[in-house]
Amino acid sequence: MAAKYLNKLAATFLLALSLGSIEIGHSLETNSANTKTDAFTPTKGGDWFTRLRVLYLLPNNHSGSLSTVPHSGVSVSQTFTGEFDFGYMFTKYLGSELILGTSHNSIWGQKALSGTKIGSTWVLPPTLTLQLRLFPSSKVQPYFGGGVNYTLFYGEHCSINNTHLKLKHSWGPAAQVGADAFFKGNWFINFDVKYIWMNTTAYLTGAVPGRVHVDINPWVFGLGIGRKW
Repeated sequence: MAAKYLNKLAATFLLALSLGSIEIGHSLETNSANTKTDAFTPTKGGDWFTRLRVLYLLPNNHSGSLSTVPHSGVSVSQTFTGEFDFGYMFTKYLGSELILGTSHNSIWGQKALSGTKIGSTWVLPPTLTLQLRLFPSSKVQPYFGGGVNYTLFYGEHCSINNTHLKLKHSWGPAAQVGADAFFKGNWFINFDVKYIWMNTTAYLTGAVPGRVHVDINPWVFGLGIGRKW
């Protein structure tokens, strides 16, 4: 009787040990798969990049005089904003990037109009660039590129009483340089600098009519976080 009981106990123990071994093996395989999924992988053709950045826009202003006010000028203010962008790699070296973001900028008078706030506007400058990526197998991957920008001005507001403000949209080239620094798997910190050739003509109608051409040409400094897919 005791022998029969011991045999059942031994069989139960061996079954439990076998099931435990299977569970441990499955757990190790799962952890190994997760580790492999989370591991850094060299950049290759077909990869996608997504980024969220904080931007500092620093216009390199130059303008003529307001047509009805000699020896005057205008400038567009610097500002901070946010941006989302995504990119696609055609090969491990050659890729593209499209940025989407908007900012709110003030427009100020200069020279004869110094200290006068002309108004403000929202700026939407989608920019598409072609990039050459260096060291695609490294965890720090610098890149540089160039492309095209189309800037839409919307929501214009004039601060001069009984006067309306309208800004003309703009086409122009863009250049960029930056780097992605991978810190955990395919997550990375991004630093990016762009120079965008941007200009507009401002039209004033009403109590203070006139028009003025402005070269805004902003430097765009970006810092953010992103992931490669």
